[in-house]
This record gives sequence, structure tokens and C-alpha cells, in this order.
Amino acid sequence: MDHSTSLTLSSPLTDTLNGEPAARLQPGIPLRIDATDWTAGTVLNALVCQQGPNHSRMELRWFAHGQEDPRMVITMGFLPEVTASLMYDMSYLDGNTLFLPRTPGRLKSTSLGQRMNRNEISHAELLLVELGTDQSLLLTQPVLSDETPSPHLPNRPLLDTFGQLTTRTWPGKHSPETPLQAPEFPAPPAETHEEAPELEATGWFRVHRDEDKRFHLVDPAGRRFFSAGVDCVNAGNSAHIIPGDEGYLPPGWESDELLSRHMTQTDTHRAVNFGTANLERVFGADWKTAWEHLTTARLRTWGFNTIANWSDKDYAKRSGLPFVLHLNHYPDTDLHLFRDFPDVYDPAFEQRASAYAEQLLPWRDVQMLIGYFMVNEPKWGFGTFNIASEMLEDHPGSHSRHALSAWVREKFAGDVNAWRAAWGLDQDHMDFEDLVTTRYHRLAESHPEAEKDLFEFSRILVRRFVQIPAAALREVDPHHLNLGMRWAWISSDLCYESATVSDVFSLNCYGMEPDLDPSDEVAKRFGIPTMIGEYHFGALDRGLTGTGLRGVATQADRGAAYRRYLEVCAADPNLVGCHYFQYNDQSAVGRFDGECWNIGLVDVCNRPYTEMVEAAALSHARLKGLTMGTLEPVPATAVEVGKVAF
Repeated sequence: MDHSTSLTLSSPLTDTLNGEPAARLQPGIPLRIDATDWTAGTVLNALVCQQGPNHSRMELRWFAHGQEDPRMVITMGFLPEVTASLMYDMSYLDGNTLFLPRTPGRLKSTSLGQRMNRNEISHAELLLVELGTDQSLLLTQPVLSDETPSPHLPNRPLLDTFGQLTTRTWPGKHSPETPLQAPEFPAPPAETHEEAPELEATGWFRVHRDEDKRFHLVDPAGRRFFSAGVDCVNAGNSAHIIPGDEGYLPPGWESDELLSRHMTQTDTHRAVNFGTANLERVFGADWKTAWEHLTTARLRTWGFNTIANWSDKDYAKRSGLPFVLHLNHYPDTDLHLFRDFPDVYDPAFEQRASAYAEQLLPWRDVQMLIGYFMVNEPKWGFGTFNIASEMLEDHPGSHSRHALSAWVREKFAGDVNAWRAAWGLDQDHMDFEDLVTTRYHRLAESHPEAEKDLFEFSRILVRRFVQIPAAALREVDPHHLNLGMRWAWISSDLCYESATVSDVFSLNCYGMEPDLDPSDEVAKRFGIPTMIGEYHFGALDRGLTGTGLRGVATQADRGAAYRRYLEVCAADPNLVGCHYFQYNDQSAVGRFDGECWNIGLVDVCNRPYTEMVEAAALSHARLKGLTMGTLEPVPATAVEVGKVAF
């Protein structure tokens, strides 16, 4: 039998939701939640409903005794006017899960912060983040249950037959009663004479540094090249419908033969690609070939010179444009030390690195391939973590624990008393072998020397994490550039370890302008350039309820923001490329993880955002002058608005 514990709220239940008393959260005003015993249940749950035209960003904040700032913050997204379940599993407080699995009615949920035990909890807070939009959120009385409750299932069609949001209107929204029309193919760009090679032609892309210390990529023919790319160049972008969310789909979807051809079913979700269905509506059975020709013509006309990460690899190869590869299945082990960090001393890690590298075999002779990204945004890099200390929280007997024990023993020349004294440990017991067998909670926080030594060993762990796969890749493919690991941000000095093995350092950098400090640091310390793998700008004026990670007011502002960002990158001597995320808008009801943002160059009906692509073309025409230092970046004119994202 399920036992539920009611919790105490700092605000009264003066509203109603689904027939139950509810509190109303207003932006920026936290709602405190207290419990007599936070260990009494396993799932925190309540019904919630976002009030307002756009989706909300709600933070669930966990506070530890004696701390003023939250130790963990879970950000959750909910679609507007849809009643859903909050559903937070308390096991996620261990910090090992970064992106929480979706539940019906709930979009992307991200967990950031340091792990905590439930007996450390002082209280929780719910905060509706101020976004500058019309919003509030209704919440029923939260309860702490010892069993997972059944989620509330939304049952409101949100998508029309073209995949557009039914609850909003906007300029250019396509009427469901009107057939889609075939787009015009852009006129080919005016013929231009290719620049004469200025540097040695090796037949491959490579890195060059001028005498003035300015980095460049060099194309196979010996011409300087700045990579202005776009990610996710694919035909359409699927709506991921998890079990329970089928009510979002348009009426009659079960018997729609065209949609059925663009739908796949797995154990975890139903993927419905309205974008490719719309292409078939326009081009017929040979829609994929037509899409490829149209997309190549568009990219060339708009001035993009690189098909970037997450794109259709076979199309990229056929397009004739330079492109990059994202490698899949980064070497792993059955045991994770923390989040996705493998047991890098396990012999299986090196064995799997060899298998991982073999995916380069079909590509190693392709000259238009610039290079490859080893992995995208390792989850253990989302935050400043002492990996060795996190490892000691669990996993007794792991290969890496044995390596730590041996390393500490050697560091202190086998003198256990010297080690105990240095780390401030109990003098009466503890031997080096305890580092193999015993669990320690926040050992790095117990003493400055313990923190220092454990961080030093963390660096050794990360070095193995990057060096072993990189060596395997280089053995298979000596020609193409290793473009690094696409860090989400530089969360600690450990991220820079990948610069020791790559030709180009890479990170994703979401800002109104690029952060140039990491590229400066990499150039000084490691003598290699940097590439930005992702950035974007979105608005709320064309039918989607989220801006993405950087928001502006209009599509014209998106174009202005793109121009400023790209031109600052191109003018910087340490950057050799930046890739915009992404080609298509995301689905209005969420991609695989629940993102549903207006960040594309084209909408779900494959129609370009004219203001965006025309602005991009203007800056792409200026790349030569920017990279050679003869032109200055355009001034910043777009104003950032509240980030409607999570």
C-alpha cells in the first residue's frame, strides 16, 4: 500500500486545479516546502499547470541544513495550459542523473548541483523563473510518496496536420485547409573565381598559424578557411511522443496513412516527423532527393560553408560541401564512476576505444571531411566536480579505485601515517586499501590537502579518458582533424585536458556573444585554435513557445544576433569556426528530451526564416575580411529577452 506524506507550503491553496485546491506561483516569488522527514518517501509529486501563452521554467531547489544557497537545482519545463504531474524521483539527489527522463506533460528537466543525502535536506523551494512573459503556475498540494504515482495524462490536441501548434496564431502560419506549395529553389550564387592557394596544399583540412599568431583552417587545396556551419542539417525534426502524450497529436492521426509513413515506434516513444511528411506532401515519393537538392542550394546561397554536427552524414558527403562528423558510442565501461564517466582503468575501456575508432574507416579517405568531434558535452562536465571524490561515494573495488590507492601509496612513499596526517584522517585506522573498499561522503571537502590530491588524481583520470580514445582514432585515421569534445562550458580546468590530444579545441557557447576567454587560454597553454560547436537565438513571434538558450524579440533580431556572434568569432585570431544550432525548428511538443524551441533556419513546413538567412548571408560574405583583420565586426543591435528554455 502506498503511503503518502503531505508537505507544508509557505503559501495558501487559494486556487483550484483539476478540482483540487492549488497554490498559484508567480514569477520570482519562491514557494517553500517543508517536511518533518524527507526520507519518508521516494517520489515528490503534485499537479501543475502553466498559465499563459508560453511554456514555463520552474525550478525545484533543494537546500541543505546550514546553507543559504541551494545545493541542487532541478529545472523543469511545462507546456502552457496543459495539466501535468511534477513527478520528481528523490533518487536523483545523488547527482548522477543530469537530464531527467520525460514524463507525460513534462518537457526537458535538468538537474545541476552537488549530490546530497535526503537526511541533509533542510527544505525545498519551487520557483517560477521570471522570463518577461505573461505567466503563472498552478500547483496542487505536493505529497511525498513511497511509490511512484500514476501520472496525469494530458488529452488536448496541440498539433495540426502540419505539426504546427494549434493554440497560437502568428504571421505566416499555414492554414490546415490549404495545401502546401513547393518552395522556389534559390538561384545559384553568382560565379566567383576560387581564390588561388596561399598555403601548402596537402589534400586534407589542416590547421595553420600565421606569423601574427592568427589561426586558420586550411582547405585541401591550400586556401584559408573559416568554418561557418549549421548543425542538424536533416530532413525534418521529429516530435517525440512518450506514452501518455498521444493526446497532443492531431485528431485522426491513427488512420493518417501519410503520417504513418513518417512515424516510428519504440518501447519508449513514438517519433512523428511532420517535417518529412510535409516534404512528401510537396514533392511526392521522391521527397528526399528533392530535399537534398533544395537544401544544398539554400546553404550555398545563404553562404554557409560547412554541414556541421548531428547532420545526415550520407547527405553531407553527397552535398559537395565541407562537413564534420560526430562520432557515436564513446568508449564506456559497465560501471560509471560518476554520471557518464567510465572506469578508465578497466581494460575494457581500452578495448572499446579500439572498436569506437573503427567507425572512422569509411571516412578516412574523404577529402571534404574537415574532421571529427570525439563526443558531445560529457555529462560529468556539467558542473565543477572532483571526479575522484565522486568516485569514492560509491563503487568499491573498481579498477580506478585500485589505481587511486596505488597512486596515494606511492605519493606518500607507503607511509600511512604521513597520508593520514596530510588529509586530516582518523589516526587510529584507515589504510591505503580503504580507498578501494570504503565509501566516503564528500571526502574532498574534509581537508584542503585531500581536495588537492583528489583533484590531481581526477586530472589523471580525465587524461586517460581523453588520451586512450584519441590515440585509437589517430591510428585508424591519421589525416582528418581531431576537433575535440564539444564541452558544454569550461566548468573546471579538467576540461582543458582534451586540448592535449586534439588539433582543435571545441566547446558549445550559448551567449549573445562568444566567450573568448577559453580560446585565449587554449592558444596560450596548448598552441591550438578553438571551434564553437553550438550557439543559437530564438524568438516567440512565429508559433513556438520557447526561445532556446538565448532569446530575442523578433526574427529580425535573430538575424542581427547571428551577425554579431559570427563576426566576433571570425575576427578573433584563436577561433577557426562556429556552427549554428540548428537547421530545423524543434517540434512544438518537444524533441527526444523535451526541447521545443524556435531556433531553426526553417520551420516545420520547410519555409526559411527570411530575416535570419538574409542576415546570415551578409555576414558570410564578409568572412575573408574578418578573418584577415581588414574588417571589424558589426555592432551589437539585438537586445536579449528572457530565456524561455530549460
